[in-house]
Amino acid sequence: MQELRGQSLLKATPKFINKMMDQLFTEDVRPDHPRVDLLNPQPVEQRNLFIAMAIANQYKVTMQVTPINGSGYAENVSGYLRKINDEIFKLTNNNVSHIFRYNQIRYIAHI
Repeated sequence: MQELRGQSLLKATPKFINKMMDQLFTEDVRPDHPRVDLLNPQPVEQRNLFIAMAIANQYKVTMQVTPINGSGYAENVSGYLRKINDEIFKLTNNNVSHIFRYNQIRYIAHI
């Protein structure tokens, strides 16, 4: 009887693992993630000015950024902004860093 249970367990294990892997890769990783209210995108000149001021004066800012590929939700993030190159920025808050491109920035404001 014990041997029969062991065989059925060995038979069921790959199915269970496949089911869990399917869930891991096909379901939304953050189903309870709250969607943020989209803010109106700032005009380019205003956004450029605020980015330059935030970097030069090391202001703590809050930003709304959109996902790079459109398959997610806009995020509100806060921290200190740094420019990596002309198109890529890094926002750091404590031990968390966000890397994003200029065209992902919808809104920026000084906290």
